[in-house]
Amino acid sequence: MRSNSLQGIEALQVAPGCSAAFIEGLNLFKEELTASHSLTSRRYSIWSLVRKHLDQPFQAVLEGYAGAWERRLVGGCLLSEMGCRRPAWRVKYSVVQSPGKAFDEVRFELLSTKQRGDRPQSALLADWQLANLRRWDSNLRFVIRMAQDASDDPFGVECLHFTGTLDTVRLLLVWLSYCRPARSVHPDYDGRLADAKAREHSTTYCELCWRQTMRSSAFACLRTERFAGESDSEWEARRDLELMAKRLPTASWRRWSNRFCRQHDPRDPGSRYRADLPYKEAFRHEVEALTVRRRSNYVLRFPLPRGADQQEVRKAAYDLVHSGLRPLGAAEPGLREKVVLMAREGLSQAEMARRLGISRQAVSKAMKSFSRLMSVRSSEAYIDPTSGEVSISDEQLALIHAMELQGATVADIARAAGLFPHTVKAFKSGS
Repeated sequence: MRSNSLQGIEALQVAPGCSAAFIEGLNLFKEELTASHSLTSRRYSIWSLVRKHLDQPFQAVLEGYAGAWERRLVGGCLLSEMGCRRPAWRVKYSVVQSPGKAFDEVRFELLSTKQRGDRPQSALLADWQLANLRRWDSNLRFVIRMAQDASDDPFGVECLHFTGTLDTVRLLLVWLSYCRPARSVHPDYDGRLADAKAREHSTTYCELCWRQTMRSSAFACLRTERFAGESDSEWEARRDLELMAKRLPTASWRRWSNRFCRQHDPRDPGSRYRADLPYKEAFRHEVEALTVRRRSNYVLRFPLPRGADQQEVRKAAYDLVHSGLRPLGAAEPGLREKVVLMAREGLSQAEMARRLGISRQAVSKAMKSFSRLMSVRSSEAYIDPTSGEVSISDEQLALIHAMELQGATVADIARAAGLFPHTVKAFKSGS
């Protein structure tokens, strides 16, 4: 385990409502953890610590929750087994066009994975475990949202106890993904290699936003293709082989960036690459802050949606650094920051105006500006699982194109549509 991962476990926070027994087990887990523990070690097995301290309290929460939730997605597997077992069920999303409605309907169905118990011979053990953890994380996220939708009081003690524990487990799974071994056995090499040399190097998400990279998007399309008459097992076997060999219908995939998405293609002069490049370090810092690996640079932050996936975490960081809110390192806090912090202290607008030496109307304007910012952020918090983009209505899309033809500025269009300017830019004609 890398030393910074060991330090990072101390900063691992628990979600509101998390089970007290699970928190106690997590603290004991942290106490026994050493820098030698890793995902694949036998002598210093991180999974043995999970089994010792976290299996029982996690199972108690699952078995003790009386509300409705989809048990097939998480039940039947201990927390300590999630690295070496694939979920028996997965969620498949589909978008159904709804004539006469503002939004297309996103539907889902549960599909059996027909899981194969053994690790593919060509896959590194750590890579295989991390792939399993990503599948379990997706199932946990779905269970959280469905439990909240089915509950009469999603923020009541009972539901919050259940969803808070599952959210804490998701944070733990994220931290576990950094606990790769120092050395790995490569299938094509007789011996052990440094993990950095043995594993494949691929960037799943764009360095400047939440979207998948161009190459990752191409692989995602490849994984969904299926030949007519092909059985589930034949399709999964072919898909895994093609993905591992990185075979695509054309050799041009080598030119597709594995660092940037199409919105940030450096070769395209019309892309957002040059505009967003100055925000790269701030964006990366806030992504790490939201995954509890360092402190945020901002006084005011956007809350994550419940059960947020990795793209939604990155979207929250992107929205924050492009929101106009000032970071801690700024020469002087912005007016909105000052006003909101004073409002949290219970001061009236008249008292704020006196302290700041400005008019009451200026205070009111700053409060309305922040309120609108939070409203827009709330409407854009969730990502469409099928497209990786924000879901906007047909009316909003039509308004964007109509105002664009009229020569309106991006700021004016965003204000009228109730969206962020960067979202408007992504949906403009030709973008």
